Amino acid sequence: MEKTSRIKSCEFTKEWNSPNGTIYYHKLTFENGDIGAIGTKEKLPLKICAGTELTYTIEVDIKGNNKIKPIQQQKPQFNKSGFKAEPYEHKCASYALSYAKDLCIGSKIETKDMLPLADKLYEWLLSKKQEN
Repeated sequence: MEKTSRIKSCEFTKEWNSPNGTIYYHKLTFENGDIGAIGTKEKLPLKICAGTELTYTIEVDIKGNNKIKPIQQQKPQFNKSGFKAEPYEHKCASYALSYAKDLCIGSKIETKDMLPLADKLYEWLLSKKQEN
């Protein structure tokens, strides 16, 4: 069962030299009362320090010990350049406000008219969206 709780304490217990590198084991105690062991590749990782909220499951090993298995949070999807793709609507909103601001700075419109104009530009840009 998936659970989420704040870590109350994290105690380093031992290290193990595996073929893939050293694994550091810690005993975690959660605010909800759960207790278990977790292995990490860092001796003092920030992701399991006291006060951190963790989403996890508990598995019992063959010796009857609780093993904490963190649930990996889904990472944002990035485009080829390495940046997260921005939705079309966000680009339109940014462009519309930027253009209206430029007109205001250039004294073509008054400050009070900037946001209404940005809204009109935004609606017009959305109406021109082409589906792929």
